[in-house]
Amino acid sequence: LESWLRHLLEWNPVTRGKDDKGQIVVFSQLDSILRLRSVKVMNMRSRAISHFTQETSKLDHHNFTQWISSDLGIPEGDQLLLTSHGYRISAEDQLQQFVHAEHPIFVYDLRRLQLTLNDQLKQIQLNIPQLVQYFLRDARMKLVDYHHKLMYIHGFHFISEEYEKHRLFTMGLGALNSYVKNEAAKLSSSPVLSSHFIAVKAKLDFHNLSLDQDLKRYEEQSSGKDRITSNKMIHNWKQSKSQLVKALDSIHARVSILEESSRTFSGAIKIVNEESLQQQQQQLDRSLQECETRALQLYDSLRRERAAVRVDNTPRAMAQLTVRMLKFRDELLNSSCAQLVNMRQLLLDLQDLRAGELAVVKACEKLEASILRSQNRRQSEIWTLVSVAIKYIPQNSQKEETSSGNREVNDLDKESVEINLDTTQQQALIQENLDLRHGLDEKLKSLETAITNQL
Repeated sequence: LESWLRHLLEWNPVTRGKDDKGQIVVFSQLDSILRLRSVKVMNMRSRAISHFTQETSKLDHHNFTQWISSDLGIPEGDQLLLTSHGYRISAEDQLQQFVHAEHPIFVYDLRRLQLTLNDQLKQIQLNIPQLVQYFLRDARMKLVDYHHKLMYIHGFHFISEEYEKHRLFTMGLGALNSYVKNEAAKLSSSPVLSSHFIAVKAKLDFHNLSLDQDLKRYEEQSSGKDRITSNKMIHNWKQSKSQLVKALDSIHARVSILEESSRTFSGAIKIVNEESLQQQQQQLDRSLQECETRALQLYDSLRRERAAVRVDNTPRAMAQLTVRMLKFRDELLNSSCAQLVNMRQLLLDLQDLRAGELAVVKACEKLEASILRSQNRRQSEIWTLVSVAIKYIPQNSQKEETSSGNREVNDLDKESVEINLDTTQQQALIQENLDLRHGLDEKLKSLETAITNQL
């Protein structure tokens, strides 16, 4: 309003209401001022009340978070915006609905700072008006009627402002408490973690069962005379199994840690409950609100009393009431800031639990993909063994050579000789096996046709 008032109240009538170029600007400036919309914001870290003022077209979530980052010093990624009912404001919400709201938007700092109670108390500043400082320093000074009333007015507004800040601060604590409770209930009722772990454990059990069956059949055929073996393949199977079991054990340990942390978190939630907030609100009503009402009564009686017949011309009554208010304020501020520090730590613990749950879910998905790859690889190697077995022709009945009189035995018949499988060209062998199977199917079809024609 300052620029508009300077143009409007210009002493020179030639330049009054005009800019440097001589154009009348007071009406356009007034129109721009009337188009502004303001949202009330309370910073829970500093207990300060601010106003976000923008035109209706620029009143969006993006500009709002940028303003909080620049003016309140909270980065955009570490902001938690809550209503008085504990609802979190997101980019989908319209800020226009909070312009005429009765209660402000509460802003919380989610940065991982090791804030103690002393650190939190240092963030809160006490701004005492100048006239209030005067009568607090000397409560026995003699005052004229004008200064007497002025000091009482400033004292009343100072007490009323402190009461309003504590009322909103308590409301912000209740909003944060409701938000943490709701998020904790969602986390405890969500079966995502257990369902993922049970699913991946069932798949690994099925994988190990099928692997045991394959190993059993492999040992049966490898104990025969005409055997086909691959030590490298079996070693890879067993190593893959041990790695998958180790990964599942690691996930199980992380799940156990998360469950224990969740139980600890639930116990901490029960400690920080709404009973303490209700007790604080009742104490607040009995202390600061009584001081505000008493300050208003003091000023009202001073205003009704004639200065000529006034007995006490000192601000002693208002000074005593202000000191009493400051004493109540310090007690309530210590308890409320302690609850804020505790609930903020609970909120950070809740974020850690969510991050841990997300990490376990990703680990389960990764292990599930590894199980599938291991299963496919083992199936491919089994088909490779089958293709080699199809090509192999045992030589059990060879003719004896009359020149030597001794029976020559093929190396494949010797028990000490094994066929070492080369698995480097598995895809080519699989394709060859498929082609062979296709040829056999064609021969069977032609044979069936010939038999049918003969009948």
